[in-house]
Amino acid sequence: MSGMSLFLTKDPKEHCHCKSGLCCPLEGCCMLTPRASTKVEPPPKYTFSSILKTHSLRSNAQTGWFDLPAELRNEVYRLSLSFNTNIRMTLQPTITEHVTRSTRWGKDNRLALLAACREIYHEARPVYYGMNTFEIVRGTHRDVSLFRNPGMPYHLIRNISLLYPIGFGPTIWFFPHVWGHMVDDANKIVSRFNNLDLLKLVTVYFDNPIAAMGVWGEGISWDVALERVEGDNLRHHAQRTQRILLALAEVQGKKMPPCVRLSCPKTSPTATLKPGHTLSAFNAGLTLATRRRG
Repeated sequence: MSGMSLFLTKDPKEHCHCKSGLCCPLEGCCMLTPRASTKVEPPPKYTFSSILKTHSLRSNAQTGWFDLPAELRNEVYRLSLSFNTNIRMTLQPTITEHVTRSTRWGKDNRLALLAACREIYHEARPVYYGMNTFEIVRGTHRDVSLFRNPGMPYHLIRNISLLYPIGFGPTIWFFPHVWGHMVDDANKIVSRFNNLDLLKLVTVYFDNPIAAMGVWGEGISWDVALERVEGDNLRHHAQRTQRILLALAEVQGKKMPPCVRLSCPKTSPTATLKPGHTLSAFNAGLTLATRRRG
């Protein structure tokens, strides 16, 4: 009976047709009336073939790109679309002018990721435009003109370097006049690229003593802003530069945007700045001047 009790998990009278309870413990089976049944067990939900088919479908299922977390997708975009060098563009930029024609197409072109589909383009383009520095070469014409191009995401670009002609260095020309041109250029660029974090004005620094003395022009006029006076520290130098730039803004009636910094690469690796010239103090003073209200 102990063995029989293992099978009798339910009332035996409910199992068979004869209601004797001594016939068969299995539901729907009766030894007296084998064709009759009080209950009919439903067919199994999965047959062997259907289980194999379901397993096969699940094993072949692939995770799509947009099934990945957004953080992981952004990390892939960052690693794929960030460049160690500046990306050259023109003063009338379009989306297809951000790389040279020789590298625009090809299997090793990372920018092809932007052309995979519309969803990836809209996800990845803020990373591409926001993380890289775009380089614009300024011509020798007086004014900078920027025309709006349909589809160009100006608002996504965060960093621009404006390269001036080689003869436009701070050790050659008259400081107030050259600075006025730089202010005009910066305001025009910022008016188009309205979310810039950094606009770097790049002018070549000539270490030629003759040029530094102003024989080639009025380069010596830059000394008032670039040169540190004896006994000055960085803070005093920056404050003096701030007063000079604020005075120029008052006289000229125009002010440099806050995102601008001055960069003066040397003409050669062995070149040195004129004694007393410090760009760090100048840029610190520029920051103080442009962030002051009024």
